[in-house]
Amino acid sequence: QWIREQIIVLQAESALAKEALDFEEELEAYRNALLLHAFKERYVNDRLNTEVSEEEALEFYEANEQSFILTDYAVRTLFIHAPVSANMDLARDAIATLDSTGFLELERWCVENGAAYALDGTNWWTLSAFTKEVPMSFYRTESQLSSRRPIEFEAEGRTYLVRFLAHALKDNVAPFSAVRDEVVEMIIHRRRQALLLAMEEQLVVRAWAEGQVERY
Repeated sequence: QWIREQIIVLQAESALAKEALDFEEELEAYRNALLLHAFKERYVNDRLNTEVSEEEALEFYEANEQSFILTDYAVRTLFIHAPVSANMDLARDAIATLDSTGFLELERWCVENGAAYALDGTNWWTLSAFTKEVPMSFYRTESQLSSRRPIEFEAEGRTYLVRFLAHALKDNVAPFSAVRDEVVEMIIHRRRQALLLAMEEQLVVRAWAEGQVERY
């Protein structure tokens, strides 16, 4: 590959006009971009506080609710699906009672029986992501999502058990717990931008004060 590249480079040098081979400005601009990126990354990494308290995150969320409008329904849910040949009694009992102490045994059962599962219950799913895992039909979406009773059905040779724990409606503000990670990322991004802006302002002021900038 290196030999092929060198052959083509030699051909390019002989084919292009001399002025077309002058890349000094482009190389300088590229070098400056790399230099600035490396400097800013080190500066930020040395100074950026990435700790965000629950109080700060919640305050930011409440002040910027319109930034967190759902474009799809969202659900917190438990689900299991296993081959139809599996005995689902243990899974039915655990989903019905919501006894988290039995979930460790249930996870072992899922592994042993080739079942896929989501038993955390704290994670939010968009409805479109959920239906990729669970082929459930929705014809009265809001009514179905508001039901807290266990749902069982068969599809594609598997038995599905589902229980919705909470839901949020499309076009409404997302629950805080559903977007907390996004809130934290936005707060840290704003801190980063503020840190870089302050650094740039400080360097410019110092350069003027020390006579490093010429007036034209």
